[in-house]
Amino acid sequence: MRSVWSRYFPNSVLEMSPARDVYRASYVDDARLARLLWLATAVAIIIAALGTHVLAADAVERRTGEIALRRLFGAQRRDICKLIAGEVGSVVLLAAAIALPLAALAIARYLAPFTERTPSAFWMLPVATVAALAIASLAAARHAWIAMSLKPAVALRS
Repeated sequence: MRSVWSRYFPNSVLEMSPARDVYRASYVDDARLARLLWLATAVAIIIAALGTHVLAADAVERRTGEIALRRLFGAQRRDICKLIAGEVGSVVLLAAAIALPLAALAIARYLAPFTERTPSAFWMLPVATVAALAIASLAAARHAWIAMSLKPAVALRS
């Protein structure tokens, strides 16, 4: 290339760069935005998981006496876990009902200028909802399990 270039363009300087560098330069802003979105998503997930954990702990703390009475009257552990998970899960579903349309709008606006779009972009919304419900269920089950392991006399005194 250099020998042909100097023969046909003797007064011009040849500037060569690999194709990957050219493509990388075209997408440097998108890569930076993707890193920022990844970081923001990680922080949001951590905050949401901690908030769900605290919500489950509060739900169990408020209902410790009720859980003790249910256990005394023969309620199964599974039923008590469902009770707490339902309370925490309803809050998560309400938050998802508010946030998912906004997230879908943000995704659609972000992907609008691109000629090709990934089909998995909108599938992440239900996956995120299921993940949030799973985290909420685990947190609720953990706290309900702790409350059920208390002796009823101790639970009813507090």
